[in-house]
Amino acid sequence: MIHITKKDRFVWLDLTSRVRGMNDIEIQELWMGLEFYAVLDDDSESLITEIEELKEAIDLGFKICIEAGHLPQPEAWWGKAKKFVKDGYWYIRVKDVKNLAHVQF
Repeated sequence: MIHITKKDRFVWLDLTSRVRGMNDIEIQELWMGLEFYAVLDDDSESLITEIEELKEAIDLGFKICIEAGHLPQPEAWWGKAKKFVKDGYWYIRVKDVKNLAHVQF
């Protein structure tokens, strides 16, 4: 499962359910190549450095995540679209806005 922060569109891979079912040895093996973070509901995060911190974060209901990266910024389609004004209305070509599904207004 992924978690995307609202303020900076950072992508986290949520491993909470996977880590919850693991024993300490399995967690240590997974931890060897990854950095775990506790991600709170307000999208702040804290690096977890010990298994006790990890268990406490799970008990408190925080998400246990690893970094995945930033989402690309949405295209500025309005600036690129050919447009004109007629009778007080803006007109643009449908071709210029065909990918509106990923645009945030």
